Amino acid sequence: MEPIFTDKAAEPSDEQLKQQFKTTYPYFKKLLELSSHHKQEWKYYGKKYGWSFKVSNKKRAVFYITPQQGQFQVGLAINEEDKEAILNSSICEQVKKELSSSKKYIEGYPIRQDIKKEEDIELIIQILKLIDRL
Repeated sequence: MEPIFTDKAAEPSDEQLKQQFKTTYPYFKKLLELSSHHKQEWKYYGKKYGWSFKVSNKKRAVFYITPQQGQFQVGLAINEEDKEAILNSSICEQVKKELSSSKKYIEGYPIRQDIKKEEDIELIIQILKLIDRL
């Protein structure tokens, strides 16, 4: 999906997020609340990617939120230890399948979830709690 906030001079406002996220806006706010003890900031990654919301602790990114039309995507990088914890958990099989077949990058194994409905955000929260990031 194409990025929706690509103007470097204009960090997304709360009103713009409400308009773009529509029914998923409360899920965005829920993630912000659950991660309020971490550093939260908007980061601009260039015209191709636009603005993303980064949540991080002192050592690494906890997760990223990428705004999209009518929804948003949560992305996180999983290290080896967290990968094993997820694969040996009761997390849905689709996540396990994607994780076990994903390529490892410098940051770790990617997990990306489009947030369109409540089940999507609950899955991300379950993963974040399992790997002790919330």
